[in-house]
Amino acid sequence: QIPREIQLLSSLKELVVSNTSIYGSLEDWLLPDVLDDNDNRFGSELLSLNLSNSMFAGTIPPTLAEVFSKLTSLDLAAGNFVGVIPSRLGLLTDLHRLRLNTNILEGRIPEELYRITKLQVLQLDSNYLSGTISTAIGNLVSLTDVWLSENSLTGPIPGSFSQLTSLVNMVLNTNYTNETLPASIFADFVQLERLDVSRNFLAGNVPESLFGIPSLKHVILSNNSFIGPLPTNFFTAPLLENLWIDGNFLSGIIPDVQPGILSVLHSLLMHNNLLTGSMPERICELRSQESASSKLEDVWSDCGGTGEARVECVFPYCCNRCYSNTSWRRQRRTKQVVKR
Repeated sequence: QIPREIQLLSSLKELVVSNTSIYGSLEDWLLPDVLDDNDNRFGSELLSLNLSNSMFAGTIPPTLAEVFSKLTSLDLAAGNFVGVIPSRLGLLTDLHRLRLNTNILEGRIPEELYRITKLQVLQLDSNYLSGTISTAIGNLVSLTDVWLSENSLTGPIPGSFSQLTSLVNMVLNTNYTNETLPASIFADFVQLERLDVSRNFLAGNVPESLFGIPSLKHVILSNNSFIGPLPTNFFTAPLLENLWIDGNFLSGIIPDVQPGILSVLHSLLMHNNLLTGSMPERICELRSQESASSKLEDVWSDCGGTGEARVECVFPYCCNRCYSNTSWRRQRRTKQVVKR
């Protein structure tokens, strides 16, 4: 156990108890003596609290925000915390980093969290959170990383994401979000490297504005209900490494690729769609053994069928995995009830 004597360290700035087998309740071990003794200043100067990858359990005490009021970093990831996220965490107005991912937290994301305008990293993924993503997320203009994946969030992706122009990672996969992916979100993005909205229920067209982001590296749109043709600028982001659009209802031909583009592309997954025509020659060149500098390892498409919705792609020279549209079965994932 954490020794109670730690509460005598009134000037402590950082407390790290991560990757340990220490277990128990955070409320029982860190807070009771502090709350019972007005002269005890433990935690009043603490800036960073890291209890990640440990065996702490129970609820997150609402009083944590009052005892550790100067926190700039709170990391409770990969524990066994249950219950709801306390709304009083919104009192931590100096917080830059909040990691509560990979726990057993449920309920809605408190509106109060969206008032922490200095927040740069928000990781709530791999929990059982429900409700919608509030439009107030647009208040978090300092965010570089938002991870809300593997929850049970519903409703649309708010257009107010457009205000988060410093985002580098936007990861919302494996939820129940629906409607469209608003094109307006990406118009002013210049730093986004990763977008993952796979395994949701998004529909409509893939926004052209997404591929105008010069920093883009990973685009994961798999297993949604996107329709229509691919954007004409689909292959123009120069730093693309992984581009996955499989498991949708996209149709039409695959756009051409200009010479010199996609030099760092690693995987291109386009199968389980309604695309037609031929795989661009540039893609096949990148896959060939003659292109020694190519990093492209995987090209998957519907090149194994005989129907109208078929992509001409030579196996294994160009596509190294061919799917048949006649055997296409859309597979919606079921929510895991076992703690991840």
